[in-house]
Amino acid sequence: MFIAPARMVLFATAAALGLAGCAGPSIDRPDEAVPVPSTWNQPVTAATATQYPDAAWWAVYDSAELNRLVDLAEASNPDLSAAAYRIAQASAQARSARAALYPSLSGSASASRSMGVQGTPSNSLSLGLEASYELDIWGENRANVDAAVAARVASEYDREAVALSLVAEVATTYFQYLSLSDRIATAEEVLGLSQQVLALVRAQAQVGTVSDLDVAQQEVTVAGLEAAIPSLQLQRDQTLNALAALLGTTAGSLALTGTTLDGVALPTVTAGLPSEVLERRPDLRSAEAEIRAASASLEAAHAAMYPNIQLTGSTGLASSALQSLFEPAGFLSTLAAGLSQPLFDAGRLEAEQDTAAAAEAIAIESYRAAVLAAFQDVEDALAAIRYTGQLAEIEARAVAQARRAYGLAVAQYQAGATDLSTLLDAQRDLAGQLDEQRQTRFDQLAATVDLFNSLGGGW
Repeated sequence: MFIAPARMVLFATAAALGLAGCAGPSIDRPDEAVPVPSTWNQPVTAATATQYPDAAWWAVYDSAELNRLVDLAEASNPDLSAAAYRIAQASAQARSARAALYPSLSGSASASRSMGVQGTPSNSLSLGLEASYELDIWGENRANVDAAVAARVASEYDREAVALSLVAEVATTYFQYLSLSDRIATAEEVLGLSQQVLALVRAQAQVGTVSDLDVAQQEVTVAGLEAAIPSLQLQRDQTLNALAALLGTTAGSLALTGTTLDGVALPTVTAGLPSEVLERRPDLRSAEAEIRAASASLEAAHAAMYPNIQLTGSTGLASSALQSLFEPAGFLSTLAAGLSQPLFDAGRLEAEQDTAAAAEAIAIESYRAAVLAAFQDVEDALAAIRYTGQLAEIEARAVAQARRAYGLAVAQYQAGATDLSTLLDAQRDLAGQLDEQRQTRFDQLAATVDLFNSLGGGW
């Protein structure tokens, strides 16, 4: 039975209203399945602690050079640039998906000439305009648009996550560079002290106060301290290379003026509430957007199993002579509506729906894993801040005692009240304590960077 186009539209609208309940399942919010603690397991910093100043959280370290390096990284890092291009790519895909919500329009023109059996020429001229539109009764096209938009939002949060991670890595790498410079300076200081002792031992050996064995022992100590310096210098150069790569440049083009961590401020950071992490970490916001995209794709796959209604219309002009082409007699117009329903596809549509459902489940589980990892990151950073702070206090006392013990050992050795073995022990203790103190200073700063990063940066 032939159904007129207008009646076809009415039929389709009625069918849509009657079967609207089949448009797709509702999805629980992902955070409902994730346990969010009310407080942190580690004791948080007091309310008087330094709050996040703003999104430029690295400014709290009061380092002009770090600020400059961050600016360079944000302008030139290739990973960050690629993330920006992925946003542009996702935006284009969203525009492409949105185009399906509107009619498509195409035009045509043709001209031909033929000869009849009597040698009489015959001309044919035509101009045409054709439009087609698919009624989105079951919401498939709209769901595809929602999926594309959610994917674009996810790409925007992905870029924020890359930027946050990049700045954290730049800060940590820069602090590592300064820490190695400090450790080199400390090693050179201890080497100088050891060389002074060596000169003293040699002077005593010349007058027969000590044996050549004492001289050899001190020479071994000096050689060991000298050998440690090139290893530290190698690590510092490799750290500089890594920092240059983060900035999108080469080490030869990177000039650093900082030489010590002593001028870098150590901020006291408050962690806030656990629930705030869900709002401020861009990787979690991206994972939420991925869930929305997967849910929309599932709705589109579900809607694809229902009939499609396609409206088409064409209008144009046709004539055998150019001068009569635009006359009313040459005007042609058609309007049609078509209904298509999948009858047999060997399970393809059902498999696509199952695939989309599995993709949604994967996105939800990935989100849950990311949330748990985020909470772990914060707890680890809080623990590191707590215990490195305690360790720094202990090491400050240990360094003071090691310096005092070394001074006493030198004085007693000069007076002949103790042997060289005691002095060598004091030297080793002082060298070890000074190096440990320098490393702990870096660990403290790195822990604060980790906390900023795990909390999603400043707010």
